[in-house]
Amino acid sequence: MSAKKLDPLRMKQIAAWKSTHPDMTLKDLSKLFEVSEARVRYALQKYSDFALMQNTKKGRQIVGSLISDVIKEEDVIKNQISTILSELETSTDMVVSTRLKLMNEYLTLKNKVTALTLQKHLKSIDADLIARIIRRFKPSASNEDIIKIFNEELAKAKNE
Repeated sequence: MSAKKLDPLRMKQIAAWKSTHPDMTLKDLSKLFEVSEARVRYALQKYSDFALMQNTKKGRQIVGSLISDVIKEEDVIKNQISTILSELETSTDMVVSTRLKLMNEYLTLKNKVTALTLQKHLKSIDADLIARIIRRFKPSASNEDIIKIFNEELAKAKNE
């Protein structure tokens, strides 16, 4: 937990996040923002009007821009997948075209979260491991060959 004073932007982010996640406890917010519970409490008191901002379009835009740094894309997509699946499961009288649209959205999001997971995983892999994998299939590959193969596959992946 940080001992330094919170800057106003960070306090606004805490208040904005709480306004969009009202069930979160001070302890949860403290862990998420890596500050003490006392600092979270102070931020919520100082910017208590953020809860009311959710009632207007402009307010939601302001809150959204503040929490964009905190949001994890993968978590948002997983939440949307859960929402789509629950809608499909609970709405038995849904029109077929709507059901197909939701299934298509589900599959698109599922592919996106898989790609994000893989991308996050690959960022943590070092170049030495990538070189070893390539050399397993092409033992005579030079470092230049490895870079070339890597860049070609990366370009193919971006185009898919």
